[in-house]
Amino acid sequence: KLTLTIHFRAFSDPESEVLDPYKQLLQWSLPKKMAEDGFLAETIKSSPSNAKELLMAMFPSEAPQLIGFAYGINRWSPMVIEHVEHPIDGPVDAEGMPLYRAVQISLATLTAIDKNDAVNLFKKG
Repeated sequence: KLTLTIHFRAFSDPESEVLDPYKQLLQWSLPKKMAEDGFLAETIKSSPSNAKELLMAMFPSEAPQLIGFAYGINRWSPMVIEHVEHPIDGPVDAEGMPLYRAVQISLATLTAIDKNDAVNLFKKG
């Protein structure tokens, strides 16, 4: 698990330099799709004679976007964004667009990392 802070700063266009990248980051952190009726209702509606339908009912949501993360010589992949902070304070322009936003995020691997995976964490390039 990694926790880091990403800094977005506007130099000429707050919407494209701060708000749009923040919105994309937030979208990547959320499930692609949530079950419409919730777990229990989806399970009840499922036909127990079909294993695929039952599994879809048991796990109706789709996981967030998979990402890779690189910083310096460190590489982590695949990962998901577990949490994106949503700061509501900070400097804004005359239209209320954020000029700067520091956002703390948490990333997590989908599987445990063993000693063999550690070699890939420090590959150059």
